[in-house]
Amino acid sequence: MKKISFISILLVLALLVTGCSKPTITQTQRWNVDIEPETHTYDIRVIDSLNTLVAGKVVSADRPTLHENTDQVKPLSAVGKYVTKIENISVEDKKQKYSTDLSLVETYSVNGLSQAFINQVIEAGIATLSKDGLELSITTTIASYTEYNSGNWQPISSSRSVQGVYVGKARQVYNHYNIFCNYDYTGKKYICKSTFSNYLDTPTKVEKEITFTGKVYDNNMLFLIMRTFSPAQLNAGTPLPILEPLQNDKVMSLQLKSAETDRVTLTGSVGEGDNKVEGISNEFALFALATQGMSMGMWCEKNQTKIFMLNPVNTYVPVKIQYGYLVLTLNASGLAELGVVNKPEVKP
Repeated sequence: MKKISFISILLVLALLVTGCSKPTITQTQRWNVDIEPETHTYDIRVIDSLNTLVAGKVVSADRPTLHENTDQVKPLSAVGKYVTKIENISVEDKKQKYSTDLSLVETYSVNGLSQAFINQVIEAGIATLSKDGLELSITTTIASYTEYNSGNWQPISSSRSVQGVYVGKARQVYNHYNIFCNYDYTGKKYICKSTFSNYLDTPTKVEKEITFTGKVYDNNMLFLIMRTFSPAQLNAGTPLPILEPLQNDKVMSLQLKSAETDRVTLTGSVGEGDNKVEGISNEFALFALATQGMSMGMWCEKNQTKIFMLNPVNTYVPVKIQYGYLVLTLNASGLAELGVVNKPEVKP
């Protein structure tokens, strides 16, 4: 199979990490969509494209997430939107749906890109060259959903449609596909019945079955599942059993860790005096995954609580997600709704 889009895989983090023995950890549903869906929109930018003030010094607002020896090429710029939505399908049957939509434009220098790749993505209608021919802007779109049981987050079915690229130092690949999985729990061994539809050149369709036992989460719902944990319980980490229908024939174990508080900058604060631009820097709950070649962080608002089934519950809505070379920040209206306030200067 061809190299699959780096972005599509990172968004669901289909990378193997060895897990440790499972501690006893409680999970909690932190959203209530009985009346209306929960929807959040995130602005996307490239890592290290935003600065902030730390003890009077201008520094990057982001954490390093890519190793120096990674094959992935960092684009000159990345601009886009990422939308998440949680909704009820059937309250009676305890069925919910988690969906995500990404639209992203990345710009690369043509140096190092093969002419065949440039021609392919332009002919596919997802890329354009700059007037001077020195830069290539490529649009990536990814739409995914997972239907699951709201009582235990057990996946029922999942789908992910991708049209985008992998840009590496040694090779570049254009991808256009859909991967669908239907979960069957009727036998002694559970089954993910997957269908991979490739839309490149001559369209093809490949079906396979992945067997597993015990509890798993679909790769599409990783960001959602991370919210169900409490940071206070994850200091030692916990393994997450993740099934990725696209690339794996067995369940993976991703190691999830957390910190109860971690200071992170959402918007920059630079300049002095009348020229100073205020930004948002605050303490949030951090969920982190370390994988081969990269790391990923998801910072969540830890102070918002809502009443679910007569009990106050921390919602842990993500305010910033960082993985690879991409940074996703909850948009201004979302931050305002959470009550995130301006605290422009990070103290040492």
